[in-house]
Amino acid sequence: MADDPPKIETYGTEPKIERRGGARPGAGRPSTYTDEIADEICLRMSEGESLRAICRDEHMPNRVTVLRWEDANFEFATKCARARAWQGEWIVDDVAAVEAGVLAGNFTPEQAKVAISSKQWRAAKLAPKRFGDKIAHEHAGPDGGPVKSEVTVQYGADEAFAAVVAALDGVGRAKAGGGGETS
Repeated sequence: MADDPPKIETYGTEPKIERRGGARPGAGRPSTYTDEIADEICLRMSEGESLRAICRDEHMPNRVTVLRWEDANFEFATKCARARAWQGEWIVDDVAAVEAGVLAGNFTPEQAKVAISSKQWRAAKLAPKRFGDKIAHEHAGPDGGPVKSEVTVQYGADEAFAAVVAALDGVGRAKAGGGGETS
């Protein structure tokens, strides 16, 4: 049966595991980064497929493995970011399909509203510069004038006293003709 756990036989000190489907030990999903796998992942993401769906394929690595590749490989992370931005474009194209479905009578306007709202949110998360909310930060001083900044430094009692003594000492030496030099 497909749901039976693997049988374990022991030979000496190491157990031998009988794997389902006769797979050899070490066989399975790839965990070593290759340009071919990375390119396929990015291509499929850019065509609208989620990373989760891509990683469900047997010949693809686990999703966590792909995320680790992104952390370890700057070039791959850059490709994935670009692919996700293109994925946002793909999702926005789907909005037009939903609109056509409403006009054809396949969806009610309420159903379309939910679908379009979801797609807009996803597109904004995938490509925030293009589809995200525009937020403007304006900085101005009083009456729209320039911003003025002030820095106030406060010393503790000992530091203030030392600063005053040093200043007075310098003024006193300058008046006495010493030029502020110490001996």
